Amino acid sequence: MKLLQLVLLTVFSITALAWSVEDQEILKVNHELQQDYPGSSFYEFMKLDKGSKSSLKEINKQFRKLSVKFHPDKVKGKQNKKLAQRNFERLSLIANILKSSTKDRYDFFLTNGFPKYKNNRFLYDRFRPGLIFVVVFLFLLIGVAHFIILKISASQDRKRVLNLIEQIKSFANRQSSGGVLTEQRKVKIDGIDKSFLVRIDGVFLIDEEDENNLQRVSADDIKEPRLKDSILVRLPVFLWNVSFGRLSDSLAIDLTDKEEIKIEENNFESSKKKVKKPKGEKLVLPNGKVVYGKSKKN
Repeated sequence: MKLLQLVLLTVFSITALAWSVEDQEILKVNHELQQDYPGSSFYEFMKLDKGSKSSLKEINKQFRKLSVKFHPDKVKGKQNKKLAQRNFERLSLIANILKSSTKDRYDFFLTNGFPKYKNNRFLYDRFRPGLIFVVVFLFLLIGVAHFIILKISASQDRKRVLNLIEQIKSFANRQSSGGVLTEQRKVKIDGIDKSFLVRIDGVFLIDEEDENNLQRVSADDIKEPRLKDSILVRLPVFLWNVSFGRLSDSLAIDLTDKEEIKIEENNFESSKKKVKKPKGEKLVLPNGKVVYGKSKKN
């Protein structure tokens, strides 16, 4: 929610151009009022001691009273008549604003500040984001979005794996007598060019080159994304490593976990070892176990 508020504040502060008709009227009347009475509010101009809490009856009472005071015919002197004429005209405008629903909008500006009038436009001048701020803000916004996408993607991947496991188990149960799996069964699903072995202790992916090489199918293998997996951390670390990190190995930052390094080393070592394929005639025993006989000599 705070992020959303910051986005709205930034957009509002940068643009601040699409004022409504009511806003334009409030801003214009206030701007003209400040020309004659700097720092004065609508409530002070109408002599409303209760300010924003003034009732409709009190506003009407002061309107009638000030209408007599500001009437040009009651004022002498050329300069005084001009000021009285301006006050008389803005009195009606201010009273209409305070008596209508636009009063809340005026109170908002009064509390949070009025935009400045510049180049025939009302613009907020209290906050002007520079290039660095915009770049950092966009980076944070994109980084948070990327992290959320990673979380959603991981959640969807886990659901797909769980659904696949249930599909494979269901198919194996239907192929078993009585609809209950009592022994291991090899299963192949339409649309998947892989074979699976279903056992009581789980579902396993069968290696095409070595059927004895089984890999458990589990949603636990899908890791929960961490903040350092997102570009919020990855991009700054990358920029650091290609700049200051190149000066010394001690300055370089490595985000790889020690466990991940061990797994990669083990996989590399295992890939270097040649898998010895069993020789001889392949025999399948009644219990499903596979053995190999002695190789025939030529």
